[in-house]
Amino acid sequence: MQYFKYGQIETDHLTRQDERLGSIILKYGKLNRRINPNAFQSLIQSIIAQQISSQAASTVYKRMEALVKKVGPREIAEAKAEEIQKCGMTHRKVTYIKGIAQAVIERKLDLSQLPQMPDENAIKMLTALPGVGRWTAEMLLLHALERPNIFSYDDLIIRRSLRQLHDLSHLNKEQFRVFKDRYSPYGSVAMIYLWQHGK
Repeated sequence: MQYFKYGQIETDHLTRQDERLGSIILKYGKLNRRINPNAFQSLIQSIIAQQISSQAASTVYKRMEALVKKVGPREIAEAKAEEIQKCGMTHRKVTYIKGIAQAVIERKLDLSQLPQMPDENAIKMLTALPGVGRWTAEMLLLHALERPNIFSYDDLIIRRSLRQLHDLSHLNKEQFRVFKDRYSPYGSVAMIYLWQHGK
């Protein structure tokens, strides 16, 4: 099992930038955020996780893993759509993940390019895929590539945690950008603590 790597440099920076976030860091100590360096699997996990709880997403992924034995492009492409759907996925999500698997097999999608790409370029490439929005792409960058400065406006838990932490009745994109800039270049670590705070 692998976890997102960070240490005192990151947490000290975030604490200096935001005392309230610092109090959360102090409260929880070092948090272990599981990652999956396999970009294909991480992308599939991110699609499954769209609009459902992390616990539900984990259950669905484990069922699919039990079904196909190994979550790889060929295994997903060869599995029957209705069998994958029985794992707890919508028909639309099944269509998306099978489409991605087929794109990898046909070499229309090369996920091995991602590590060399800047964040925004990688996001642009990923969001060209059906079923992959910005949040899904950002989750892959954080959970597969361990990109240090992901801070997603499209994550509802993050927005809710920020509102609670800073006593805000609402949080628009401009306000969110202020926090993103403040936490840079360690937005990913800020997300890890805000996720925990939002549980």
